[in-house]
Amino acid sequence: MTGWIKLHRKILTWEWYDDINTKVLFIHLLLTVNNADRLWHGITVKRGQRVASYATLAEETHLSVKNVRSALAHLKRTGEAAHQT
Repeated sequence: MTGWIKLHRKILTWEWYDDINTKVLFIHLLLTVNNADRLWHGITVKRGQRVASYATLAEETHLSVKNVRSALAHLKRTGEAAHQT
């Protein structure tokens, strides 16, 4: 992937900033989502989305699967992330 993302300093006051696992997962997702629509196995994965499993995210972030599941639950509960099966 190429390009960059903007990260506002306001993230310092974000409610999950002090939760290391949630912060790591959130920033990782920001950096790894599609920047354009792409086809994956006949499915359109839109800009701002990505395909991943808990295991894949755990491997990429060096967190445990349990930590990824908890961090993703935090992000979903507060509307920063969503998932689709």
